[in-house]
Amino acid sequence: MWGHDIHELYFELRKEEQNHLLDAFAMRSMKLDEEINDLKIDEIINDFENNLMLNARLFETFRYKHEYSSMLYNDAFIYNFAYDLKMLGCALGFSE
Repeated sequence: MWGHDIHELYFELRKEEQNHLLDAFAMRSMKLDEEINDLKIDEIINDFENNLMLNARLFETFRYKHEYSSMLYNDAFIYNFAYDLKMLGCALGFSE
């Protein structure tokens, strides 16, 4: 699939690659002394997927920002997600 919707593109990745990105998000989301349990894992997964949906079409929104009166996005999520994608690409042997 081609496009700019990061929510759709994420689910086009292999499960192993999805898990790599989700794990990176989870590591940033948790406090060092926080206990890991099923409820916390579900909360992290929901937060990750909500951020994917919120920012899904961000590229198009920024590209055509003159057509919008306001934009809602999570800049920290986008910055970290882009970094995690870069690291995943390096791990898979893709260069910059």
